[in-house]
This record gives sequence, structure tokens and C-alpha cells, in this order.
Amino acid sequence: MLVGMPDRYHPALDGLRALAILAVMWHHAVSGLPAWWQGGDQGVDLFFVLSGYLITALLRRDGDLKRFYARRVLRIFPLYYAVLTVYVVLMRGAGGPRADAFFAVLPAYLTFTANWVVHRPWPPFYLAWSLATEEQFYLVWPFILRVLGRYAWVALAVGLFVANPAICIGAALALVPLPRFRPGTGSVALCLLGVSLALPVPEVARYVVMGLVVVTSVAAPARWLASAPMRWVGKLSYATYLTHMLVLHILRDVLHIPGGPLLFLSLVPGALAFAWGAHVFIERPFLRLKARV
Repeated sequence: MLVGMPDRYHPALDGLRALAILAVMWHHAVSGLPAWWQGGDQGVDLFFVLSGYLITALLRRDGDLKRFYARRVLRIFPLYYAVLTVYVVLMRGAGGPRADAFFAVLPAYLTFTANWVVHRPWPPFYLAWSLATEEQFYLVWPFILRVLGRYAWVALAVGLFVANPAICIGAALALVPLPRFRPGTGSVALCLLGVSLALPVPEVARYVVMGLVVVTSVAAPARWLASAPMRWVGKLSYATYLTHMLVLHILRDVLHIPGGPLLFLSLVPGALAFAWGAHVFIERPFLRLKARV
């Protein structure tokens, strides 16, 4: 049996989403500390690899583009624009230079083009740049895949240099047949990822290791990735990504918890609680509709 195109739900992939969002929260909680404390920004890259792999696998399994785009809209837009509306209200009330910076790039936030215009010093809601990157991939990749077919790898090779290499590597892994992995390979891949994060290896090599983690999590996952707590955090990862900076602001700027492990340990339960509420009251109704499309 060859793997590479998942045809059912794989709980360990939710576990990977959990690792990715925890890494992102760690990165933001320890921002400003010495470099050896950091590295959690790689969580976004893991999200990219996952997206490239899963979206390509989905398109190969079901080429109905109308259904594909309808499902993407229902998955991404409702919560995104709800959270963006909260930011608009908060920034309007706060005023000042940060609010000015936010409203200067608001058109980019509204059109998923933040990755073209957002730069340091980061304005509020700057994390939208990664979602813009993914949305642009969702917009063009299905047509490239349909037109080029088995030669789509050529576009991915070009994309390594002119687009987002992490997404391209994830997509490439869904295009090639992969051998059956031995049990425990997923755990080995996770160890390799840890080593690659600790050492100064080229970014592209790290993305390849992330890709190995993804495909082994489909074929031979580490059991703990599929545990109930990891799955729960993973299912909340999108809501957590969108809302955790609001919670971070309260903890850091209102309660004055200094950046570091204490802030991270405070942020995780607070952000997950906030994300759960957003998931239940905003995201879940649209996900139910998405399941019927």
C-alpha cells in the first residue's frame, strides 16, 4: 500500500495542529527574550506544510472546485471576519498610533493580502499575513493542479523560490506515492524535527522534515498525537490562532505578566477558553453547514 493521499480522518493530524498552535503561542509569549528561548514561529511553517499537503490530497480525491471553494469559505471566512470586526471595534475605541497602523492596513486584512503590506513594527492583527498566504494558495493552486495534472510538480519547484516553500513542500508530498512506514516512524520523525529546530539547518531542509512528520502522522503516527487532549486543542487551533493575541494583550498589558514561561502558561488556558467560545458560537454552525456541502 502506498500512502500520500489520506482518504479519511487522521486524528494525529489534529495533534500536529495542537503542536503548531502551542508553538505559536510560545513564540508570542516569550517575544523579547534571548533567542534561545524562541523558535516557536516554526509553528506557522508547520501549519503551512499541513495545509499544502491536505489541500492537495483533497483536490486529488475530489476535483469539484465549486464544492472546494464553498467549503473553504465556510471554514475560514465567518470566524476570520468576526474576529476582525472585534479588532475594528477595539481599535476604534483605543485610538492612538497602533490604531492608526491597524486602519492603514485594514483593506489588506479585508482582502487577504496582508502578506503583501504588513511589516515591522507589526500592527494589531498582523498574524493575518499567514492566513492571506494560505488563501492565495487556495485560490490559484486548484487551477494549476487541474491544468498541469501530473506535471504540477513543475509549478511547485518554481514555488520553492517565488512563493511559500513550506506550502509547496507539503503539496509535493501529496503528489508522490510514499512507501508504507514502519510503526514508530512518526515518533522518529518528530525527534528529527526537534533536532532540526535546535540546529542551524537550512529552512527548506526543516520544511522537508516537517513534511515527513505530516506523512508519517497519516501512516504511522506517534500515539500521543492522537490522544483526546491533543485532538481537542488541534480542533480549536484555527480559533486559537485568530484570538490568542487578544488574550495575550490582556495578560501582558492589563495584568502586567512579563514575557516568558509564566506568560505562556497563563496564555494557553486563557486562549483555549476564548477559542472554545468562538468555536461553539461562531465557527461550529458554519462547520455543520460545510459538512453538508
